[in-house]
Order: sequence, then structure tokens, then C-alpha cells
Amino acid sequence: MINGIRKAILELDTYTPGRPIDDLLREVPGLERKGVVKLASNENPLGPSPKAVAAVAKILSGIHRYPEPTAPLLRRRLADLNDVTAESIIVTSGVDEALRLIAEVLLEKTDVAVMSRFAFPRFRQHARLMGTGAVEVPMKAYRHDLQTMAHVAREAKAKAVFVANPNNPTGTFNTAAEMQRFFSTLLGKAKPNGLAGDEPWVILDEAYHEFARDAYPRDYAESLPRYFELYSKLIILRTFSKIAGLAGLRVGYAVANAQLTQFLHRARLIFNVNSLGQAAALAALDDAAHIAKTLKAVKDGRLFLAAQFKNLGLEVVGPSAANFLLVRNSGTAAHRIYENLLAEGLIVRPLDEPDLKEHWRVSIGTLEENKRLIQALKGIVKSRRPVSSKR
Repeated sequence: MINGIRKAILELDTYTPGRPIDDLLREVPGLERKGVVKLASNENPLGPSPKAVAAVAKILSGIHRYPEPTAPLLRRRLADLNDVTAESIIVTSGVDEALRLIAEVLLEKTDVAVMSRFAFPRFRQHARLMGTGAVEVPMKAYRHDLQTMAHVAREAKAKAVFVANPNNPTGTFNTAAEMQRFFSTLLGKAKPNGLAGDEPWVILDEAYHEFARDAYPRDYAESLPRYFELYSKLIILRTFSKIAGLAGLRVGYAVANAQLTQFLHRARLIFNVNSLGQAAALAALDDAAHIAKTLKAVKDGRLFLAAQFKNLGLEVVGPSAANFLLVRNSGTAAHRIYENLLAEGLIVRPLDEPDLKEHWRVSIGTLEENKRLIQALKGIVKSRRPVSSKR
């Protein structure tokens, strides 16, 4: 044991991301001939925005210079698109850095944070990193029980409530009507300037909002600018990793009251988002063709996979409003499916939560990738073959 390690670090569970392609290629000889398909990390099946790629290539010769620390051009463009002020936006290294900054700025050991039992695990991890108590409210049919979360937060005098809409890893979402009732129960009357009040901060993670808005335009809640204007203690998080295909460049942003963003800037790394990421994100915002193609590929793939999984006797949690599906093979550990798919050069994501051991998450791929997955699953599910002893 190393002396001096914080207790919160010793007790912190580790987040395990989707397995990298190169890692699998190194471990399993021969897969390079077949090729590896990664469907584990909810990445864009079509790749990055072509306009973003061109923007990166254009500035490569200038990477010996430090980037602009606050990404002013990107913030202004995002402000125009979302009808907020540039001072309300902080550009971050993906949503994950935004969550870390929020935890560092807002949460203390004496505080309580509320979230769903099967919410994005980084909510819990960032809270516990600060020594903050994390209260997890059970879901209902794999969806956030927002009313119970609001009541629990009020009774516990919670400092923060974390909500992902749509949620990862379930893919489910809460409707506009449910979100409105949640805010009314939690915050009471709207308080546009009520930062000094004792109401909890609401952190609304909308990493997959483009897919939800496309799939369920009548039911999905538009948080910007509506809710943001009504509730001063609302923080909205978004990312370029999914719809724009920029996961490798790590660009996201938070929209919050301008008074809070000043403090978030104090806590962030000086040059948290590099020049390439800033240029790529700015260009991706104007790539309407890539966005439209991505939305169509995800919608078509989601329908195809859901139907095929049903034919194989697999349960699909849903409906999904994201670019992935949560799948359950009752009576079979998800790691068994995962290991057998690895042998076929296919990477999915088994879940490690105690009550989700039979569940695995799969990203929507291209049509060819989706068909390859189904073909492999037919042999695995029907034969129920054991995990290869070679692994």
C-alpha cells in the first residue's frame, strides 16, 4: 500500500472503455486478414466529418503553436446555434472533462449527488472522486425514474442531480413532458437568477441528443435554449464524438450560467482542447451532409439490428434513442457472448454492473458490419458454444 493515497481514490471503481482494435489484433494472430469491427464505443459508423478532416489537414503545419485556450471561435459558433451567450459555454475535452470540472468546482465531501442506478457510470465515479456521497435511484423499465429522483434529491438536500438523456448504457430517454415535471418537482418555480438558492444543480448529459431528436422529434425534450433560460442551475453537456465522428480528438462542451463557467474555466487545464480539435469541431458544425448521412445510417441500422436480434431470441432494451442498443441474452453471461465475438473479430461491450451481467451494448455499425455481427451471432447463440479455451 502506498502511503498518502486519498481514500476516495482507493475506493474508486475504474471505468473500462471499449476494447481498442489494435489491442485485439496484437492478442489474436490472424485477425488482420479477417479485419476487426469495433461496435463497443458508440462511435460514428461513417467516420469523421470530411469537412473536419480537411480543416485539420489545413492547420497541421501550425501545431508547433499553442491553441487558443478558450476556443473563442468555436464558442461563438456554438452560442449562435444554441441561442445562448458565448460566456455561457466552455469547450472541454469531451463530456468527460466537463463532468470532472463540474465535480471539482461544485462537489465536496459533505455533499450528496443523485443519479440513476444504471446511469452513465462516470456520474458516480466523478462524484466519488471528490468524496461526495452518490445516491443511485432504481430505474423503471430501464428508464430514469425522474419523479423519484427529484423527491430523493429534495429530501437529501442534494447538491447535484445527474441525468443522461438519452441514457448510456440503456439507450432509453425521458420525454419532454417527463422532463418538465422533473424540473417542476425539483426546482419549483423557475428562477432565472437563482444561483444563490439551495436547489440542486442539474447536470443534463445530452451526448446523444441528435439521434434522439431525429428518432423521436415529438417526444424528445429540446433543452436549449428553453430549459436553460428557465432554470439557472441547469448545466447541459454535449459532444462532437458521436454525430461528428471526432471521438479521437476529444471535443465537447458545457452550457451553464455564465457565472458558473467563470469558475469552470479556473479549474480546467490551460490548453484542454488542442488546435486540431477546435478546427475540426468548427468545421463539423457546417457539415450538414455528414450529419444527415449519419442519422440515416444509425436509424436504418438500429431497425435492422433490433429485428435481427429479436429473430435470434435476444431481448432488446428500448426503444433506443441513441446510436447503440442494449441487448440481453437471458440465462447467458454477456462475457460469454463478448469472448466468442472477439474470436470472430467483433468487439461489443459487456456490462459489468451486478444486475446487468446478461446485458451487452452494441454500437450501430455500417450495413456490412451489422450483417457480419448477425452472421456471427447466429452461430454463437444457436450452438451456445463455450468460450474458446485458447483465450
